Amino acid sequence: MRKIKYLSKAFIVFVMILSIFSATLTTCFAFDTNLIKNSDGNNYLGDANLDGEINLVDVTSIQRHLAELTLLKNETAMYLADVDRDNNISLVDVTYIQRFLANLPCPDGIGQVFPPDVQTDSKTLIVYFSWSSNTETMANYIHDKIGGDIERIEPVNAYPTNYNETADKAKAERDNGDRPEFKSLEYNPEDYDIIFIGYPIWWYELPMIMRTFFDTYDFSGKTIVPFNTHEGSGDGGTYQLISQLEPNATVLEGLAIRGGDISNDSSKDRVISWIEGLNLE
Repeated sequence: MRKIKYLSKAFIVFVMILSIFSATLTTCFAFDTNLIKNSDGNNYLGDANLDGEINLVDVTSIQRHLAELTLLKNETAMYLADVDRDNNISLVDVTYIQRFLANLPCPDGIGQVFPPDVQTDSKTLIVYFSWSSNTETMANYIHDKIGGDIERIEPVNAYPTNYNETADKAKAERDNGDRPEFKSLEYNPEDYDIIFIGYPIWWYELPMIMRTFFDTYDFSGKTIVPFNTHEGSGDGGTYQLISQLEPNATVLEGLAIRGGDISNDSSKDRVISWIEGLNLE
């Protein structure tokens, strides 16, 4: 009898602890995983292997990624694997997916369309060139909002780390009409419907490596969304230039943000408002 009494007390304590833990989490919806498909072009939080379902394969994919055995396919996969949205893929995410599959309490959003605020039926790529971190920061703001794939344009011959040396090189490239080479991209922009293209303004116009980029790919029938950072020259007339370089593409309204302001919350808010105004659905 004493043993049963102790077990009863232990069970009550366990239930109390579980209740406290559950109160800090949002109970997942009882999804039928067979219905979680991405045939409509949406992505689902937790779908780390991008097959349109949330299952134990996603758990294994994350575990193998963490063990550096087989990395997740791309940025989108890593974005969806971060189910607790702490900008870090860890065993915590594995645990939450396991809890979701067992219909136990876990963070709200797992198994649901993600990002929740902007979804399109089109394949989207964010591709950008960034010497400093400014344009890259802007590209990441966009990626946080719409998802999709993202890639940085890397020059074959790296630019100097010194600002003045880079400025001199950029000016010489412009004056000579150079076409600097860039490393092969993992993602082919021609495979996407919507392409966000970002860059800084150098000497009041496109960096010449971006000229190489537009020479390399055919954007006929695509939707181009330009964005850039600058230090006083706005877009430098580059959005109109892109329309001329790609006459068979649809070029939407771009956004230019001063590089020195890019880390401000107001700049991120501007990016969000701009994207919402594009009506990409």
